[in-house]
Amino acid sequence: MSSDREFRLFGTAFRGSELVESPAMANAREHMRRSMVVTAVAPVFAIGVLFLVGSSVGTALVCGVAATYLAWSCYWGFVGLSDKAAEDRWRKGLKDAWEAGAVTSSRVTLLFPLLVALAFGPLGGGIYFFLRYRKLAAEAAREG
Repeated sequence: MSSDREFRLFGTAFRGSELVESPAMANAREHMRRSMVVTAVAPVFAIGVLFLVGSSVGTALVCGVAATYLAWSCYWGFVGLSDKAAEDRWRKGLKDAWEAGAVTSSRVTLLFPLLVALAFGPLGGGIYFFLRYRKLAAEAAREG
């Protein structure tokens, strides 16, 4: 086998001994793309609603900037929460809570993961996961 021949092993592509593409890299690229879409749509929607209500241009622009950050950071907060929920120890804890009936006991309890993700993103967790995924996506772009 020549060193520049590409092969796949468990979904990961190698060229010789170099990593070319992995499922994590593809996932990171997809999350970066979705993040850009969410970030582009949120301010347009917020500014449009504020103009329909009759707000001033300055108010609409400030709210558009805030909506951009909140949409972006909440998206990455959901990504972070889903990453944690996918880990074995967290999945076991969620399964145990579900079987104990704690998750289904009230509507507030059902909203708890949503509220955690909404708070986690804007309070800094979104930045952490964005930087983590950006690093993976940059590796994929550099290798590809």
